[in-house]
Amino acid sequence: MIMNKRGVALATDSALSVRSPLDGFSAHKIWHSATKIHSLSETAPVAVVITGSTEFMGFPWSTVVEIYRNEMRRETYDELRSYGKSLLEFLQRSTIFGNSENQARHVLSVVTEGLDYVSEKIEAKILRHRRERGGVDKNRERALFEEILEDQRQLMANRREQENLPSDYDRAFRLRYEDIVKSSVYSKCWTYTLEGDENRFKGLEELSWDIILGWFKRESGLWSSSGESELAIVGYGEREEFPSVVVYSIQGIANDCLKWFEKSRYEVDWDHQAELRVIGQGGAIQQFLGEADRRIVESLAQQIANAFVIVLRNLVSSDKYISEDIREGTTKILQIIESLSTSEIITELIMESSRTEMLSVVASLPLVELAYTAEKLVDFTVFREQFDFHRPTVGGAIDLAVLSKRQGLEWVRSTQRNKS
Repeated sequence: MIMNKRGVALATDSALSVRSPLDGFSAHKIWHSATKIHSLSETAPVAVVITGSTEFMGFPWSTVVEIYRNEMRRETYDELRSYGKSLLEFLQRSTIFGNSENQARHVLSVVTEGLDYVSEKIEAKILRHRRERGGVDKNRERALFEEILEDQRQLMANRREQENLPSDYDRAFRLRYEDIVKSSVYSKCWTYTLEGDENRFKGLEELSWDIILGWFKRESGLWSSSGESELAIVGYGEREEFPSVVVYSIQGIANDCLKWFEKSRYEVDWDHQAELRVIGQGGAIQQFLGEADRRIVESLAQQIANAFVIVLRNLVSSDKYISEDIREGTTKILQIIESLSTSEIITELIMESSRTEMLSVVASLPLVELAYTAEKLVDFTVFREQFDFHRPTVGGAIDLAVLSKRQGLEWVRSTQRNKS
């Protein structure tokens, strides 16, 4: 996604990664038929770019957006952020997506995936323990299991909690999904408890409840849920002359509450006349934008920082006459530098300088050139994945569109439209 004062260029691949519920959602199927760019309004210059899961509560996002667009009709808002809030309110109140059966399926999916993630960490640690000790120690392995659960609980507790949840959320969640959670925890935890030790299992179950509640109340990050989507709302409010984008993470509805977080917001104005942002997977694009040289820059920055410290130390310890004020001031500067990550600061300054230079070029590009630049960046990501051993998740035809205040969303190339 590339923006300047003229408008926005949107480019996405068409790869769709589907996880099977068999084998703990570990089985994947890749299709190359997904459309990830959609118009969000019948009349306003606003679009949505969807990455991650292409479904919401079992419904394709294309269907969800179409239903929202038909319901909103010609309604417009002064600010772009209001379109995002309107979409979130629609998802929360709609009875089509969030009925009780869909919510129960969603809870089971998240709990299953989450416990599988925790189990993998447990098994890896236990295998490492067995190799180090040359045998099996059941008591120690059960202790390791509890330690990992406690670590996960602490990590989740430090994540940002969703705002405006009901005060009785925890109690209501436990009452509503007790059978689902208890059976899932039992299948994962019982083998790590002392056989027949019901009290120990109850302790593990309670610890697991804290973690699971965190999955539904707090921002993700410990593991990737197959049901989590990232939505970038991009375009213009009625009173906005320059484009902006708001990015949301949306997981689903559980306990009658939509889980969502605003991840970031970017805008173009007179002082900041261009922006280039990656929505979804963008490691290769970051490399193209300078990250490929980051290790070289970091090495150079480290050398600069080390040289600077050596010069200051030599100055402080020099036998040559310098005034006490200079010596004292130099000592304080040296202490400050040694207490900071000086090489990291220098690295960021160099990288930011490179990025600023690139954005100054982006700011002057016509809209059509923005579009083809965005296309080449996605194409580069597809090319880069050919040299990775992991399963490629970017690929297929590239959809390309531009968005402007006067013309709205215009397709430069659309795979689905060409097929039709």
